[in-house]
Amino acid sequence: VPTLFVGGQEDPVIKMAGDEPLDRMREKVKDLRAVELLPGAGHFIQQERHDLLNPLLLRFLREL
Repeated sequence: VPTLFVGGQEDPVIKMAGDEPLDRMREKVKDLRAVELLPGAGHFIQQERHDLLNPLLLRFLREL
C-alpha cells in the first residue's frame, strides 16, 4: 500500500519515541513514499500547519 507518513516536529509522542520507530518504519513499510516532519507543528498537524500539509497530501495523491 502506498504510504506517506506526516507528523509534527514538535509532537511530544514523536519526540519521546526518538528516531528508532521512524527508522523501523522506513525498513518495514514496503511502499513508504516519504516521511515528513513539519516544522512548527505538534500532534495536530492538520490544524497547526495545514499550509504545509495540504500540498504534501495533494502531491502524494497525484503520484498514485
